[in-house]
Amino acid sequence: MLERTKLIGLHLLQVLAIGLFCIGYFPRKPILNDISFKTDDEQTPKIFNKLVIVMIDALRTDFLYYKENSQFGNIHQLINDGKGIGFTAFANPPTVTLPRLKGILTGSTPIFLDAILNVAEGDDSSNLKDHDSILKQFALNNKKINFYGDDTWLKLFGDKMFNECEGTSSFFVKDFTDVDNNVTRHIQPNLNKKDEWDILILHYLGLDHIGHAMGSSNPEMVLKQKELDSIVKELYDSLDDDSLLLVLGDHGMTDSGNHGGSSSSETNAAMCFLSKKFHFNQKGKEKLPLTVKNDDYEYLTKIQQVDLVPTLMSFFNLPIPKNNVGVLIENLIDPFFSEQDKTKLINHNTRQLYDLLDIHDEISRANSNISKMKELQQQLMESSTNYNYPVLYISIALMGLLFLLNLFLSFEFNIEFAITVTLSLILGISSFATSFIEEEHKVWYWLLIFIIIAFNFVLKKIEINSSLNTLGLLFTIRLLKSWNNSGQKFFYYDLIGNYLQKYELICWTLNLISILFLSTMYKSDSNFIVTIQALLGMILFVYKINWEMKNSSLNWSFLKKYNLIFDNEQLVNVARTIFKASTIMLMANKFMKPVNKTLQLAMITLILMMQSSIVNIPMFMCFMIIEMFIDNLNLNTKKAIILEMLLEYLSFFSFGNTNSISTIDLINAYNGVSASYDLRIVGFLMLSSTFAPSIFFSLKQSSRNYTLTLKYSLMLNSLWGFLFLLSCFIGKYHLFVWSVFSPKLCYFLAWNFFMNVVVKVVFPLILF
Repeated sequence: MLERTKLIGLHLLQVLAIGLFCIGYFPRKPILNDISFKTDDEQTPKIFNKLVIVMIDALRTDFLYYKENSQFGNIHQLINDGKGIGFTAFANPPTVTLPRLKGILTGSTPIFLDAILNVAEGDDSSNLKDHDSILKQFALNNKKINFYGDDTWLKLFGDKMFNECEGTSSFFVKDFTDVDNNVTRHIQPNLNKKDEWDILILHYLGLDHIGHAMGSSNPEMVLKQKELDSIVKELYDSLDDDSLLLVLGDHGMTDSGNHGGSSSSETNAAMCFLSKKFHFNQKGKEKLPLTVKNDDYEYLTKIQQVDLVPTLMSFFNLPIPKNNVGVLIENLIDPFFSEQDKTKLINHNTRQLYDLLDIHDEISRANSNISKMKELQQQLMESSTNYNYPVLYISIALMGLLFLLNLFLSFEFNIEFAITVTLSLILGISSFATSFIEEEHKVWYWLLIFIIIAFNFVLKKIEINSSLNTLGLLFTIRLLKSWNNSGQKFFYYDLIGNYLQKYELICWTLNLISILFLSTMYKSDSNFIVTIQALLGMILFVYKINWEMKNSSLNWSFLKKYNLIFDNEQLVNVARTIFKASTIMLMANKFMKPVNKTLQLAMITLILMMQSSIVNIPMFMCFMIIEMFIDNLNLNTKKAIILEMLLEYLSFFSFGNTNSISTIDLINAYNGVSASYDLRIVGFLMLSSTFAPSIFFSLKQSSRNYTLTLKYSLMLNSLWGFLFLLSCFIGKYHLFVWSVFSPKLCYFLAWNFFMNVVVKVVFPLILF
């Protein structure tokens, strides 16, 4: 008991050390708190009186410009007629809504921590109501602002900034229609009373939610684009010549519909300006939609997304927000300003950028032009966040101390302990190379293959039965490797997961077999328990079918004959029934002496299947077969735990996860969750969905030996953790610090907290 207590304490200290490092690595970015102003010499004519912003969440460039993927015919016609102009707007990672809104509204570059704050409701660090921004400048100049849509705006600015507002939840990704209808219903009342507002903001979420649920290419995406295009046309037709209509995306999305990373599909968002006052010369320009696909998602002219800020302010003769790093979009302002007024705008933009750099050289300020400003912009964007060095030093030292302490307390003079330390060292060394982080799944795969061969062909006498089980184990692991894309650098299409998506009947047959296989592998002596387990499995199968019927092209209408078609409310209730029944079974079995560990694992596996996508559910059958092979190898407990520990990490990547935020699958975080949800519940379900395969192998380890599992987990993570934190510190000025090191650091913290504390420490105490 004393050893167990020490191990639990070391796990908690390890999470504390990593968390402390994150505090030093992701500090709040210093900003200029005062409000910008325009001198008398910088005043220019006001071009527009009203502004309508249509923010279409996750509007990737090809959705607006490329023929095969775009249904925005009305916008195409307006741009072709010279009544609009379009751009590819580069959105700095992290490509999630909150940091992108910060950039769009203040012109500043985000910090990676903003990606975490994106879901941390009530967090004060994301509050912009007292900071300089587009909205602040409009409000100070007595502009009346009406807002409807994503409630992230209200999180940033509160409701006092707006004359009228209504927010809709941005995280209930199962909602494709109501979330947008709640925005659209406000359009006509506002158009009927144009004198009651100056700025109208409409933030639509449906397109983003469809992407999360079904990917970027599906029939729902086509219908949503047509709906949004008709809304833009209605707005344009109702506005006068003195009104500007801005249509833009906050970020893009991957083909799977996710975002958060730094791939070109995520960072290249569409942005277009529409107005009856525009008369752009389209002679010689290619008509929209474009027919040639660009794999980099760069269409028309490319700008920085933050360039919107000074450009928009110039149209309304307002000061540029203090923390802006954007530069005027020259070909947009040229037709509306004389050379003298354009010089004033450039001088104001230049002065603001020099103030941000804290440079007060009047000679430099006098030699201002667009090219010079872009140099200043690049300098500002490349400047790193101010790291908290004392905190970083303390956390790295604490992590190193924990490794030595753990080595001293847990040292064993045997091959298994030596292998664990060696694995930790290899993982730590690999952390210094960004390519190894991006393709980490390959590290785990080859380490696992090497250890299996070492355990069964090197460290023990070769036997026919053992060899056959080893080959079976290797073959099944190779199947896992071919299931999904697991890395960030290379993408493949000849995969099992893609095959199952294409052939639905095979996919559902494997799902049913996997659920039945669970009952076969984890048997109980009680007929009542066997019956309940089988019944829950069938309910899960029907629930998953209904979910896919509502959110994909699946159409099994014959189920109506058996009353097995659920509406939205019934779907929520069925999912809750599965969760509640499984929990009751787990708790009831906990009080049986001795605890039936097999039954506990069966119920947990059922829940994990619930939290997995339909193409990944059959992987659990592979996991159970892998466990069968491991048991048949007759390895000692330590060796079995080492194998399962490696499988814990490999299976995480085999599920389609990577070290990028963009591969987090939100859709299964809403099983059993209604529109009035609790973010803590959604967060827990998201973690259980993301780490579902890892939870399976982790609990299997704990069922073998709880103390040994904690000991070997600490040994694997402590040296690796020390070297990884060191690599993050050394690479703090690396080109990929925000796209590789930072997301991996977030995953490392999440893993050590959720997997190593919640799942490895807490769950076994509750279950076993």
